[in-house]
Amino acid sequence: MKLRFPWRSPFNNPNRLRSKLNYGYLIAMSISVGGSLLGMVIADYFQGQGIIRLHQAHIQASLLRQFRDVSQQAQLQGAEIKLLLDSPEQIRAQTTRLHNNHELIRKLGTELTTFSEQYPKYLAVSRSELKLIIQNHLTAFDAQHAAILTILPPGSTTVFSSDEQARLNLELQQVERNLYQSEIRTVDWQLERALADAERQATQAEIDLETAQGFEKGLIVVSLFLSIVLGGSFVWQFSKRLLAPIEELTRTTEAIAESQDYSLRTPVVTTDEAGQLAQDFNQLISAIEQQTTELIHAKENAEAASQAKSTFLATMTHELRTPLNAVLGYTELLLSSQSYDSQTQESLETIQKSGHHLLNLVNDVLHLSRIEAGKAQVEGQDFDFYALLHNLEGMFTLTARQKGLKLQWDVANNIPQYLHSDATKLRQIIINLVGNALKFTKVGQVIVKIMQVEVEQLTTPQLQIQVQDTGIGIAPDELTTLFDPFTQTQSGRDFQQGTGLGLALSEKFARLLGGNITVESIEQVGSTFTLQIPCSALTTELSSTKTQSHYADIKLTSNLSITDITDEEDDQLTAATQADYQQIMGTSWCEQLHQASLEADAQVIEQLIKKIPTQHNQLIAILQKWLQDYRFDLLAELFTIPESIGIC
Repeated sequence: MKLRFPWRSPFNNPNRLRSKLNYGYLIAMSISVGGSLLGMVIADYFQGQGIIRLHQAHIQASLLRQFRDVSQQAQLQGAEIKLLLDSPEQIRAQTTRLHNNHELIRKLGTELTTFSEQYPKYLAVSRSELKLIIQNHLTAFDAQHAAILTILPPGSTTVFSSDEQARLNLELQQVERNLYQSEIRTVDWQLERALADAERQATQAEIDLETAQGFEKGLIVVSLFLSIVLGGSFVWQFSKRLLAPIEELTRTTEAIAESQDYSLRTPVVTTDEAGQLAQDFNQLISAIEQQTTELIHAKENAEAASQAKSTFLATMTHELRTPLNAVLGYTELLLSSQSYDSQTQESLETIQKSGHHLLNLVNDVLHLSRIEAGKAQVEGQDFDFYALLHNLEGMFTLTARQKGLKLQWDVANNIPQYLHSDATKLRQIIINLVGNALKFTKVGQVIVKIMQVEVEQLTTPQLQIQVQDTGIGIAPDELTTLFDPFTQTQSGRDFQQGTGLGLALSEKFARLLGGNITVESIEQVGSTFTLQIPCSALTTELSSTKTQSHYADIKLTSNLSITDITDEEDDQLTAATQADYQQIMGTSWCEQLHQASLEADAQVIEQLIKKIPTQHNQLIAILQKWLQDYRFDLLAELFTIPESIGIC
């Protein structure tokens, strides 16, 4: 079995793109790296020679400088002894220092001699001349040292008299004259000259080193430049031939993208990966051409189906609403005759109630189809937001009271009275959210919080309405499909109420208004639905005092009862009670009005009010005022059977 090594694979087939790239880059890198390395080796050689020369020059100059300094110091110390004859201690210390310097001179002389023998080519003077300088210095200082030790033995503590000091002074002066009469002056001058030559040599070595470093940099730059030029020329020619098929593929791609002509194909001119890529590209374009044709047909079919659905919904809603209106109309006529027994009367009322429910369902489907077809429009207008809240509160107060729930409306002080939006859609959203909260809450409370908030990256203030309940909650896996049309939660199916259109319409209405609806829910704890929409024109000129006082009146309506009516209205109701409208209108009429009030069905209530004889115009006016204000709670309480304060 033959082993295969990965590093060999790219070179096995020279026709493959990878092999071509590897060969090309290998040659280019060899040229670049080889030229650079050659320049660096040559430059490093010259720089290394300069460093060695500089180092030896510094050593030579340092040794000569030390030798000169110690020699001068020994001469000075020998001359100073005659000034210390009156102090034996100072004489002893001075002779000790002179002895140490003499030993140091001999040591430095030995080091200089050794250096001259090891590195003769780096000497500032000839080796023989340097040895002569060292030998003359050592001979002179040996004689000086021996003479001084003869005159002043080491360790002597004798105190000299004046005559002795004069004699010793003369002897020491003679030693000093003998030293200067020797060749020490000439030798000192030769030493100074050798030191100056060594220092010049060190300076020149530094200059030569800098020159070598500059030469190294220049050589590296030149070699690198030549390597780049040669390698770049090779790579350019190589890449030009290598990339030609890819460039052709790019031009074909751009032409297809610009013209959307999927019949274009790129030529296949090589057998390497570029050629394979061109073949694959042509196959891909062929597949895209086929899929595009299929998508065009599918789009045409989908548009036709959508148009057919819209036409069908428009036709069906018309066909359904027409007979429904007829059914409701004839049901109203039959109920107004009051010539049937109680069972027939109840059946007619069931027909009427079911007809209204079906009509509302048809209207919801029509709204949904209009939104999906893109035909729904936002009818922006300035409206009294407080009046809308007042009506909605009256609509839901009685329902909450009958279920034993607390319905609380919290309106922030910064909410203006007049807003600019689509009041109809906003009202429908609030009705759906609050209605669902009351429907699925058995114990506890429902809180409606209304506030104005500022959102980052949005210049328009946002109206935020939160509906919080303590109901049964929603399972986490149902939250993702909560706003889908005709979709109900498990709790909704258990209650057997609704069609799954309320929240879907509310969410789509919110999007039409430029906002959204979010939900947070915990099972058996409660849910919070948050509506947030922009109000493009908020009137904020109302004072906070007026805002608070106005809504204070609205809050009181949550606790209104039949006893909150004015004295004039109370007199009218009392008169109506005395007239015994139960006998005139009948118990069925009272029950219908009571049930319609519980369901907040304004159309049914309006039809029932029309049945009141015209001579009772005062009662008609009061009931119409309550209906206009959406005070369904007062209507339901007034016509409750049995009820001591009611008239039925």
